[in-house]
Amino acid sequence: MVDRSLGRPREIIQFCSHALDHARAHSARPSVRITPRDILAVEPTYSAERTRDIAAEYRFGSPGLLGVFQTFRAGPEVWSRAELELFLLDMATGSVGLTPEARQWIDSREPETILELLWNVGFLTAADPAPTDPPSGPGRPGGAASTGAGPAGEFGSWVDDIGFARQVRRPRPAPHSVHHFAIHPMFHRFVMAR
Repeated sequence: MVDRSLGRPREIIQFCSHALDHARAHSARPSVRITPRDILAVEPTYSAERTRDIAAEYRFGSPGLLGVFQTFRAGPEVWSRAELELFLLDMATGSVGLTPEARQWIDSREPETILELLWNVGFLTAADPAPTDPPSGPGRPGGAASTGAGPAGEFGSWVDDIGFARQVRRPRPAPHSVHHFAIHPMFHRFVMAR
């Protein structure tokens, strides 16, 4: 569940609350446990709520940000820096349709400026070129403790025993050092489902 958040406690609480409500609604027992089925069932709602909330947080400096997010729905899973910068250049020059609110602040911006905004709000992350090995730690293969980087970290991923993609935080690189980008998992479900 943490993988689907930007590391903000309120996001994790919101996601857990949705999953718990779903678990309670679909269980006859008084005591319930959140299952992977519950998480998957509420993820679209959570993703939509959080994406709209993030766009609303930035509505004064970047009005129409939700529409900017939605322009990525036809794009690839992983963007090379060149592909992303070309797409952002098309956006800045009017070749990509945007709402009038977004057009005001996007027009004539350098692709790097738009990329930095999308990076800073958490919409874009560094894409792993290939899955990494699972980290070591209690309950993880390898046994030794691993350290995370906190909310500012990026993720490495692997698939666990029950088929869920798991991620571990590592220090988040500066956007100028990233060669491949992806939409953060919190936004991805909403953007791609539209």
